[in-house]
Amino acid sequence: VYTALARLRRERGDHAGEIEIYREILARSPDNHAALLALAEAQMEEDDLDGAIVTYQEIEQRFPDDPRASVRLGFLLYEAHRFDEAVARFEKVLAENPGEYEIAFFLGIADHRLGRDDRAREAFGSIPPSHKYYAEARTQLAVIDERRGDYTSALAELQKALAVEESRELELYSATLRSKAGDFDGAVAYLQGLLDKEPDNDEL
Repeated sequence: VYTALARLRRERGDHAGEIEIYREILARSPDNHAALLALAEAQMEEDDLDGAIVTYQEIEQRFPDDPRASVRLGFLLYEAHRFDEAVARFEKVLAENPGEYEIAFFLGIADHRLGRDDRAREAFGSIPPSHKYYAEARTQLAVIDERRGDYTSALAELQKALAVEESRELELYSATLRSKAGDFDGAVAYLQGLLDKEPDNDEL
């Protein structure tokens, strides 16, 4: 009955009321896994990020064998810019599931935000060309190399990204890196090659 009432509140857009009902359920049955998950979802719908984090931390504690809790908690901590805590969850998930490349990508982003570029490079470099985040991972590697002043490596990473995904933004970034490396003739030639294919493109 309580669950039906909670669903009715959700259908009406009354997330605060829905949350109240789930709390009543949990007051009687603290280990109700489904109610905890539903509470966290309702808190996210209510834009209560901190509340959802607390709920997922409780799920993680009560149900340590539920990998979804660690994944979702990692993403919530990432959204809250609590990158150290997010990294801990992402690493835990990857230790148990090495092929979770989306997790590896966000692990790389979090490490990069924390200034841990060597660890970020390792995470980004683990993503295979067949994965949807490959091009973005290679772009992030280019950004790291650019920040180090290694424009040759940055350009090589961009070429890998462009090999699997056409992107005007990345093409322009590639020209910019050539300029930063002092290869102005190369930058002009690269842009001219693009312009030859699209002679009416004002941006090029």
